[in-house]
Formats: sequence, structure tokens, C-alpha cells
Amino acid sequence: MPTIKKIGFIIKKGNAKASSFVEKLLPWLEKQGYKVYLPQPLFSDMKLAEKATLCSFEDLEAVDLLVTFGGDGTFIRGVKFLEGAKVPVAGVNFGEFGFLTQTHHDNFEKTFVPFLKGDFRVEERSKLKVEVHRKGKPAVTYHALNDVVLHTFGIARIAKYKVSVDGHLLMTLRADGMVVSTPTGSTAYSFAAGGPIVDPQSPLIIFTPICPQNVAHRPLVFSDSSMVEVEVSSRNSEILLTSDGQEQFQIEEGDQIKVQKSTQKAYFAKSPTYNYFEVIRNKLFGHS
Repeated sequence: MPTIKKIGFIIKKGNAKASSFVEKLLPWLEKQGYKVYLPQPLFSDMKLAEKATLCSFEDLEAVDLLVTFGGDGTFIRGVKFLEGAKVPVAGVNFGEFGFLTQTHHDNFEKTFVPFLKGDFRVEERSKLKVEVHRKGKPAVTYHALNDVVLHTFGIARIAKYKVSVDGHLLMTLRADGMVVSTPTGSTAYSFAAGGPIVDPQSPLIIFTPICPQNVAHRPLVFSDSSMVEVEVSSRNSEILLTSDGQEQFQIEEGDQIKVQKSTQKAYFAKSPTYNYFEVIRNKLFGHS
């Protein structure tokens, strides 16, 4: 089991319940010999800062465990701050759904204290790299844990996209947009748009159109060695590219979007008893 001494905390901004919980937790952790690091750009609450060590985002790469307090969005932010560093991430759920966060604050002592003792396994998850090229030059690059989404907004919503895979034209898609997701993200926006649920350990990329005009344009699954290329050939409204719902970039006609497996990975701290399909059953299928 890994030895845990240095712990990084990420707390959902504005969540008073999570902040209050962490405030009570910090003195206990100090007595147990743990050192807690809080990234300074996120913490204006001096009550918390006085009981921990303020650090930069880069300093989080040196902790033994990163803990997020919030929902799945907070968990994803924690992964993003690490930029692929091999630090396991565990989430304490203060949100509503909590698909990525494994433990809940109501039963913290039973479900989470074992993580502090190193009683967990590390599960690798793939990420996606998306690059936008404008007039032949790179404009922006993101790395996504869940998904990369292209979507229109405004009154006349539909747009026309040329979609290629590994340099071969696949389809001309007229739709509200599309979701390109990792297996981890298959239960997020992709699932809501009609995509399949995929085992997170599968080496795959999932492509899911959003409200396509042509009903034959269904979700597709590619090898994660593939590159998905999208060109906006015409549009009737504005188009946004979003990465994990947290970063966004406005797309112009003629932009080329390239999505492929990232060299970055994410590392999830999972209980030895964790079972993905049990989570699927409990979260999505109503305990049936």
C-alpha cells in the first residue's frame, strides 16, 4: 500500500457545506501526522488557509494523494490541475450525482479514512487531446478527462461538419453538434446524447452526434489510436468547443478540430472493493 503523508485538497468554490467539513477535518489530519496543501489561487478562506499549507498548482504534483470535495466537476478540475502527473485522485461527494466521486461525506469515516492509510488501488484513465487549427496555425489545445463537445447556440442552431477519421472522410454531419468522449466520459454528455456506456478501461474513443438531421448518423466507437478530425464547413449560428464543460473556445467557419488520445493520463484512487458495473447499476439503473 502507498504511504500517504502529503495530501492536496480541492474544494468546490462557494460550497459552504464542503468548506465547513474541511475546516473541521484539517485539525484531525494534523494530529494524525498528515500535511495538507491548498492551492492558493482557489482559497480566499483564511480559516482554512491557517490550518494548512498554501501552494501553487504545480506543487500538487508532489502530493501523495489529491482529494476533491464537491461533485464530479470538482473532481475533473482536480485531474486537470495535475496535468497528467502520477498522483491518485479521490473524491468526496458534496454534489447531487457523484459518478466519479466514490465516497460521500455522510459516511466519510467508514469509506474514506482507509484511503488516508493507503488502502486503495490506482486505476489509470485515458484523456483526450483536442487542438483547434485556424488558417493553418494552432489556436488552442486542451486535455479532457470526459469529453470534447462541439455545439451550436442561438436561434438557428444547426451546423454542417465534415468528419474524418485517420484522414478519411467519414460523414458530412448536419447537427446541433457532437461529443467526442473517453470511456470515462461515456456516462456523461455522450450518454445523454444517446451514446453507449463503455468500460473505462477500454482503449476506445466514442463519437456521438447531437440531434443529427440524418437518423443514420448514429454513435460510433473508434480505436484510441485513431484521430478524429472535424471541419466546420457552414453554420447558421455560433459554435462553441468545450473541454470537460470547463474550458471553451469559439469556433469559426473553416476551423479544423483534431481530437486524439492524449499523452496525459488520469489516476483514480479506488477502494479495493470498487466495481464499475455496480456503480452503473446503482447510479443509472435504479438499483435494479
